[in-house]
Amino acid sequence: TMHYGMPGSVEAFYQEAGRAGRNGKEGYALCTVLYSDDSWERGLGILDEPDHNAAMRRLQSVSHSRRGDVLTHLWFLLNSYKGREEEKKSTLELWNRHLAGERTAEVSYRGEEDQQGKEKCIYRLAMLGLVEDYTIDWRRREFVLMLRDSGSHDVAAQLRRYLGKYKFPDYVDRLLEPLSTTGGDLVERAVGVLVDFIYDEVVAKRKEAIRTMAELCRGFKSSEDFRDGILAYLQDSEFSDQLNEWRSRSFEQIGLTELREVLERPDTPDRLRQLIGTTRRVLEADPGNVALRYLSVCARARSDWESDASVLNEASALIARLPGGEPDPELVQMELLHDLETWRPSLVRRIAAVMMSAGGGLALARRLLSTEEYVAEVMRLAALKTIVDNIAWVVARSSEFYDLEAAGRA
Repeated sequence: TMHYGMPGSVEAFYQEAGRAGRNGKEGYALCTVLYSDDSWERGLGILDEPDHNAAMRRLQSVSHSRRGDVLTHLWFLLNSYKGREEEKKSTLELWNRHLAGERTAEVSYRGEEDQQGKEKCIYRLAMLGLVEDYTIDWRRREFVLMLRDSGSHDVAAQLRRYLGKYKFPDYVDRLLEPLSTTGGDLVERAVGVLVDFIYDEVVAKRKEAIRTMAELCRGFKSSEDFRDGILAYLQDSEFSDQLNEWRSRSFEQIGLTELREVLERPDTPDRLRQLIGTTRRVLEADPGNVALRYLSVCARARSDWESDASVLNEASALIARLPGGEPDPELVQMELLHDLETWRPSLVRRIAAVMMSAGGGLALARRLLSTEEYVAEVMRLAALKTIVDNIAWVVARSSEFYDLEAAGRA
């Protein structure tokens, strides 16, 4: 099998590559991936960008000739979704203008793009139990819909059934809290919950699958190493049950003690490879899980085969998910720096710099300088540089609006 370009996920590669070896002859199959690494750093920035429209703008700023495999997959992914606010608006507009209060309805469309957009809206409403069935009249260019008279209980039950395929009950309960409030339009609230979930979870999972496949391709050292990485990802391990259980718990509930116990359990390279592979697999099911991402950074840092770039990229992904998430993001970052001092000290300065350049960098810098715990010199220097840079920025901005004397006082 020859893959002219990276597959979109490990599962896709494994299924497609398996076609080469179905005669069962040992060593008969040859499976090759032609991987383009162009604009990898930009691709990482887009993968970690939570704002769909901002991600699309960043992607469009890269010329077609410089888009490697990651950006090619992201182009297809981002173009299949138009942005959460636009999808909410178009779905509610279709419901209010054509379907609300009806038992059957005909909705016309203009051209292929309009057909696809309206069909996606219809499908969203079907997921909420509001549309029972529909057909397409190709000659008349219209959808013919059968609608269900669903009350608030039915809509909530349908939404709960769908969300329950992906998340644990406690998490689903939190997602459905907006439906229990009084006032406002129920369909509008339900559409909002559904579309937000699709962007926060489904789109994020597809991004994580692209990231994982790209990391395995760009970290290629040998065919055996590549195969081991694929199998470590696909196969269940002694860590699978515990890490899957973490998906229903926050970083605070899991705690650093349990996390470090898992990290220190592997006593052979094979067991550590299994841990890294399992963590990659579970993260695709829950990309925003801070505890899993933290474990992934440290497990890679502990290994002899994961490159510095791999550890740095995973740390950047963790840092991008911290603001507004955990109750104390600065504490999470400080603990990560301490753990990296043990497993990969050569990267502490670079990862500290990434932390300082993020949205909460100034708060972290102050925390590092004020803590009574031991702080490595490289962390202290990074913190001081961040504070000095912020002072310089204030002075520079002041000079744009005030006289030099005002800038000096600033």
